[in-house]
Amino acid sequence: SIQFACSNRLCIEVKYLGENKTKETFTVEPYSLRESNEKDLVLYGINHLTREIRGLLMSRLLKVTLLETHFIPSFQIDFLPTCQ
Repeated sequence: SIQFACSNRLCIEVKYLGENKTKETFTVEPYSLRESNEKDLVLYGINHLTREIRGLLMSRLLKVTLLETHFIPSFQIDFLPTCQ
């Protein structure tokens, strides 16, 4: 799960439906789960390869796979109480 990945500083592989309906797959370091002003849940993380900060709508996640790749946090992780 994403919570387990957060707690153990593990990357996740995300298959995501982009705004223009294209499917993307990339590796993410999960950092935060927030509610937007529109009440959507958003997963914030860093693309492991490009180091780009990403905000991903949970409703557009097609598949999440836990990876064995560890990461060293670049920012404070603020996902769930168990991750602090």
